[in-house]
Amino acid sequence: MEGQRTKYTFQELGLFNQLIRDYLNGDVDHLVTNKGGVTGYTRQIEAKFGSYSLEERNLLNEVLTDQYHKVKHHDAVLQNLSKLQLKDAYTVVTGHQLNIFSGPLYFIYKICDVIKTARELSSRFKGVEVVPVFWMAAEDHDFEEIASFHLFGEKYTWDKESQQWPVGRLDTSGLYDILKALDSKFDRDQLGQDLLDLFKSSYQSSANLADAVRTYVNDLFGEFGLVIIDGDHPKLKQSFANIMIQEVESNIAWNNVKTTVKNHFSNYKVQVNPRFVNLFYIDDNNRRLRIDFEDNRYRLIGTELNWTKEELIALIQSNPERFSPNVVLRPVYQELVLPNLAYIGGAGEISYWLELKSTFEAFKVSYPILKVRNSFTFLNGDHHKKIGAWDIAWSDLFLNEHDLINIVLEDVVEPFQLNVDPINDYYDQLSEKLSGIDPNLLSSLDAEKAKALKGVANIAAKANKSLKSKHEVKINQVKKLKADLFPNGGLQERTNNILSLYGPLGGQEWIMSMIEEIDAFESRMIIQ
Repeated sequence: MEGQRTKYTFQELGLFNQLIRDYLNGDVDHLVTNKGGVTGYTRQIEAKFGSYSLEERNLLNEVLTDQYHKVKHHDAVLQNLSKLQLKDAYTVVTGHQLNIFSGPLYFIYKICDVIKTARELSSRFKGVEVVPVFWMAAEDHDFEEIASFHLFGEKYTWDKESQQWPVGRLDTSGLYDILKALDSKFDRDQLGQDLLDLFKSSYQSSANLADAVRTYVNDLFGEFGLVIIDGDHPKLKQSFANIMIQEVESNIAWNNVKTTVKNHFSNYKVQVNPRFVNLFYIDDNNRRLRIDFEDNRYRLIGTELNWTKEELIALIQSNPERFSPNVVLRPVYQELVLPNLAYIGGAGEISYWLELKSTFEAFKVSYPILKVRNSFTFLNGDHHKKIGAWDIAWSDLFLNEHDLINIVLEDVVEPFQLNVDPINDYYDQLSEKLSGIDPNLLSSLDAEKAKALKGVANIAAKANKSLKSKHEVKINQVKKLKADLFPNGGLQERTNNILSLYGPLGGQEWIMSMIEEIDAFESRMIIQ
């Protein structure tokens, strides 16, 4: 629609929790080190330059070379891998779980945002190269969170026993049943079929889920230079061993996050709570199990294994690859490994990162700039027509259903009512005249009056039925529009899958258009 805005701040639309709105408004800057913008990024570059060593950079290069040796080489990726060897090269990173078929749309939006932000930073800061990085959460063992996705109103679930393995290590057997079920869904959508074929080839050619995700993410985003890293690597774990030992010795994350929450989160919902031990252990059966502290010993939940503090520290020293950070320590691990400037994530992620500043400081790891990623809402032709006919703003779509219905129905008149007082007055006058002429006629007059009132009531009822029908048509149209754009009452991005939009919106051209639309230094809802 001509004159319609396409971008809104999340604050304007009333989206997300109060903590995120306050963060975007600059009201909780004490919870971060630097904010985005030229000044913030300048300081962040200076901090990372001074804290990220040549040894760490060489280790990163060694690990990425190892992880990319079986991956298709895009020129842009090769260039960025080479850039990361330079002392003035940095990263911006996003991360996500290894959802099957990429999961909800925000998986895609996060990656688009990190690509655009890296591009803009490289352009803005002369002599500095900034590389977009996707961190695969391959060690996460919460299989239920990655095992389903929604497409065309149906839910598809991976039927597999995960055995509490890190999901990246699972083989892809069982996904072929889903591929078979989807095989006939794209007969008239060649781009959609091409994407499905990419998923199919990635799952069929890969030894495990992590390799499969790397393959299809690389195919979708390699042309934009996206570098993909898997933290489940022995050499990276070795570099993290000292921090894991500090965590066991001094409970740094436990103490610092609890203090931050106590001092600064009384008015906010706490996104994550630390544990006394913020580590998992991967046992001989490949299970990622939580370590708990009880009766002065460190116990592996669900097993008989337990250690003294000294024994646990010795085990970390000898076998760091057996240990895996939880949601509180993973950000520290990530920032230790990468020459990173900013983390880009959704509202939930940024909410828990905002609990971690003092933990980073205690571990002497630089705390990144936090950016709430851009988001998208896509409308089809029918949606555009209805919004135009109703003459409402796109921002009105984010109102609750009741308020939106009231706006749409403003042009509908009030319920139809007829004033029957003149009819009653007319028959009362006739009654007075007839009573002096022939009282026997009054019963006939009363019958005629009742008939007249009934006729008028019938007309009013028919008018109101027509009005009700008019109401119901618009109400149902509004409800359908809300259901389309906000499935299950949430943002489109949290339910819909890339397969539903990739073909209709132009495939890789759609990906490129999203990257172009994203604001590298602001957080927006983009409506198209």
